[in-house]
Amino acid sequence: MEIYMVRAIGYSEYLTAAQIGTNGGTLYGNSNINIAGGTIKGNVYGAGKGYSGYGTTRAALAQMYGDSNITIEGNPTINGSVYGAGEGSGAAGYNAMARLTGVSTININNDIGLNVYGGGDAGEVVGNTYVNINSGNITGTIYGGGNVGLINGTTNINITGGSSDSIYGGGQSADVTTTNINLSRRNHK
Repeated sequence: MEIYMVRAIGYSEYLTAAQIGTNGGTLYGNSNINIAGGTIKGNVYGAGKGYSGYGTTRAALAQMYGDSNITIEGNPTINGSVYGAGEGSGAAGYNAMARLTGVSTININNDIGLNVYGGGDAGEVVGNTYVNINSGNITGTIYGGGNVGLINGTTNINITGGSSDSIYGGGQSADVTTTNINLSRRNHK
């Protein structure tokens, strides 16, 4: 199985430009993505993909009002990054595009060699983010926040197993209100 990109919501490549302009893919509900195998030839997003081609009159496309949940386990191949929220534009005037209003949670239960962001890629989160490292060797970088995606809430990284070389409670070139990194040891018998 090969998938080129995983998004919980947003516009579809099968919609026309006119359909996207009037029905921008806002989700009122939760997204749940479970990845346990196969190949993904791109990024994984817990929320929507914005589109800036309509100008700032449609600058709030692909918003999500709900919680985003991503679980990675088994032995998948992901040739991109994992984002708990959406893919925005990053251009001036588009800060509401692909905004997640809710909680973002990413659970890592295996070895992965990619970057993980609790927030979005130029997509804002209004709420808290959680990146839970339960097991596995993570050779990419873990960010509690987003990539150029503001977090209006608390970022939380919880490590109960596994290992990682680089962990940042905040985002990559992105503001965060509060950050928590929790290390705990499981009792194994």
